[in-house]
Amino acid sequence: MQRFAFVDWDDTLKVTNALYDAASQENARKIMAYFSPAKLNVRALQRRAHAIDLAKTHAAGLRPDNYPEAWAELFYELAEEHGKRACPHIAASLYRRAAEVVHLPQPDYPGARDLLLTLRKNGWEVTIWTSGDESVQKAKVKRSGYETLIDRLCVAPEKNVDSLLQALEDRDPSRVCVIGNSPRADIAPALAVGAWAFHVQHSTWEYDEAPLDVEHPRYVPVDSLKEVPAKLALIVS
Repeated sequence: MQRFAFVDWDDTLKVTNALYDAASQENARKIMAYFSPAKLNVRALQRRAHAIDLAKTHAAGLRPDNYPEAWAELFYELAEEHGKRACPHIAASLYRRAAEVVHLPQPDYPGARDLLLTLRKNGWEVTIWTSGDESVQKAKVKRSGYETLIDRLCVAPEKNVDSLLQALEDRDPSRVCVIGNSPRADIAPALAVGAWAFHVQHSTWEYDEAPLDVEHPRYVPVDSLKEVPAKLALIVS
């Protein structure tokens, strides 16, 4: 019988958070150079921009503009707080550095390519099930060179039970394995529809947090993608 793998992209197969962290550090240092370093520090600035980004995401969903807008808004906030003119060129440069993250090459997590190769070799239908802006996510997959290892790409504005059911179409959830790092977007929806849920312990952010039934018989935590093929062979015949 056919088996179906629904695999998350960002921070499951491909490193994402580290790219954002690098951009955030650069932007924080640029802001510190403009204002008084004695009154600011990188970590505190990252936390403030992150809070703005998170609030925007809760309010408007996973827009690619949320993150760059957060850095520009933080800069203007700080200018008002410090009583200093906000240079629009600096604000624009902060926005550009943050905006370029979604266009950067993404390194593989260890075991990513081998997982896709194994799924292909063993006859799984592979769907990349991801969220965000469709054009951005499609471009990421195209840049990766993994298109020949993927059968379908499903991009949802938000990943939840409804969008998973839509992506499943007529596939039997009991024959489906969702592989992802997000409790909210990957694991909880998978368990809700009766699919297997492979929870990859990669980094995530507050927006992806959600309570999980870790005693659920279809919940499978893994520390690395390298563990997935062997466990798939044991539980999904």
